[in-house]
Amino acid sequence: MAETTNKRPSTRQLLDKIPNVPCLYRHSVNGTYYGIKKIAGKRKEHSLETDDRKIADRKLKAWISNLDKIDSEAEKTTFAELLKRFQLTRKPTFSNLAIGTNYVLQTSTNLAVGFTDYGSAFTATNNSMVYPQYFDVANWSQMFFRVRTSP
Repeated sequence: MAETTNKRPSTRQLLDKIPNVPCLYRHSVNGTYYGIKKIAGKRKEHSLETDDRKIADRKLKAWISNLDKIDSEAEKTTFAELLKRFQLTRKPTFSNLAIGTNYVLQTSTNLAVGFTDYGSAFTATNNSMVYPQYFDVANWSQMFFRVRTSP
């Protein structure tokens, strides 16, 4: 006997177009409105997070107007610069490590309180390194990292 799978329809499949209103759709199950607009050949979708039509109309208008805005500084940024900025701000980097020495990462959000060990010890295989884990921190100017030697 063949096994059947009952796949739930995706959100996109459950969106019904609102007649005579460009870009406005409504979820057929929960009633939430969505904005859908094609820009530069790519389909952009956005939940308007409301089931009220008047609020949805206002949110749709605001969302569409923000789609066209381009930050002039961001527009000039190269992919390499973005990648470097992302890596440096999301992963701690260390230098002047002694190859073959064991270290432990330490973190602190308050230098007056001190640092706390984070994760397992690792052995330096190079004199500099980028810690292999991303940190999602709300305020990077208040997050501090260091390494200490470990036995």
